[in-house]
Amino acid sequence: MTNDIENRLGRGLRELADVPVPAGLAEGALARARRARRGYAVTTGLAAVAATGAIAAPFLLSPGDGSESAQFGAPPPAPVTAPPLSPRTAPGPVGSTAPDDCVEATRITGDTKQVAPGNWPEYVRIVMDRLPEGKNWVMQSGYGPCQPTEPDQTNAYSVINLGPNREDGGHLTLYLDDGTHQPMPRDCAGVEAAAARKGADGNRRGEVAECTEGTASTPLFYAINDSYGQLVAGAVWADGRAVWMESTPNPGEPLPVDVDGLRAVVTDRELVDQLG
Repeated sequence: MTNDIENRLGRGLRELADVPVPAGLAEGALARARRARRGYAVTTGLAAVAATGAIAAPFLLSPGDGSESAQFGAPPPAPVTAPPLSPRTAPGPVGSTAPDDCVEATRITGDTKQVAPGNWPEYVRIVMDRLPEGKNWVMQSGYGPCQPTEPDQTNAYSVINLGPNREDGGHLTLYLDDGTHQPMPRDCAGVEAAAARKGADGNRRGEVAECTEGTASTPLFYAINDSYGQLVAGAVWADGRAVWMESTPNPGEPLPVDVDGLRAVVTDRELVDQLG
């Protein structure tokens, strides 16, 4: 399985799960056409990797020295409306308890994916309080914290949009992990090695924008401009717990949140303590 297939497949699943339909009829038609093409590509990719029984994360990067992988971002879990990838990964209905105790936040009924503020998990409330003020932040979907049965599924995951349909400037993805599901870089050398690794196209996976070593009481903080045009920032604490976010702009627009804004969120001790 090539890195190119992994990247296209992971990216396709992300987009199929998370892109809301624009309100305009013309834009909606274009979006449906794009999703149809992505759906074909994803289905083709699934057939190509079916024999392995696994879907690789597009940002799961090997540092190239034989050591464990270093991750600075990850794709979301399978959406609740998607076909199950295997019997043990099939999620339950929206708002129900799955066998692994991971519960999807109950969404508002309607065409737009949105979770009412009264149904936000506590970790999302904490994040919303720390995001830049004066913007229309909307929780699209998410789950946790929980103890997933899948080894590569994070303890918590949410999508936060700027505007219900991302019309106000893009979206954020948020991940919390207790250190047992996602291998993470533990120092700036690991971050640099992960970013420098080349993909199938021969280009680097990303460029390190900032990195600060962690201490016994403060986390490693890193920010990477990745090959998808996102800014990915994470904090890894000494005990292995980690929080990371992806700031993804709409095409041709600035980032929803810059490095300083992401740092204020991911390094917050109250947030990572939601993992217990």
